[in-house]
Amino acid sequence: MRRIAGHELPGAGDVKLGGVSLLPLPPERRGIGMVFQGPLLFPGLSVRQNLEFGLRMAGVNAAERQWRVDALLDRTHLREVERLRPYQLSGGQAQRTALACALAAQSRVLMNRTLPYDSTCASGSPPARGGRYHHPLRHL
Repeated sequence: MRRIAGHELPGAGDVKLGGVSLLPLPPERRGIGMVFQGPLLFPGLSVRQNLEFGLRMAGVNAAERQWRVDALLDRTHLREVERLRPYQLSGGQAQRTALACALAAQSRVLMNRTLPYDSTCASGSPPARGGRYHHPLRHL
């Protein structure tokens, strides 16, 4: 995964996406998002601010940023916690925030490190346990 994302170079061979080598591209230009088991969120930022951060760094204008973040808050059922900081979130809410951050960048590939396909949204939030997030990535 680290080689695909561009954080390590392979000793031999190539890394291709859509038939095009990714090796000459730096990580930020590869279009690959990653979600880790321990969500990597900025502790001093709210859920909304965490979602906006990457978009702001990518130079996305304010109106587009707001539209994308609002859509992701709704799709990941985080609207009710958008003003909370990561330490105030349940495990499932933190995972969904990390997933939404990766989706905000509109990556071509989304890698989920160490988690089964649908457990990103199943780590503890009551809605997740109720089946509301069955195969969440398919619907996002």
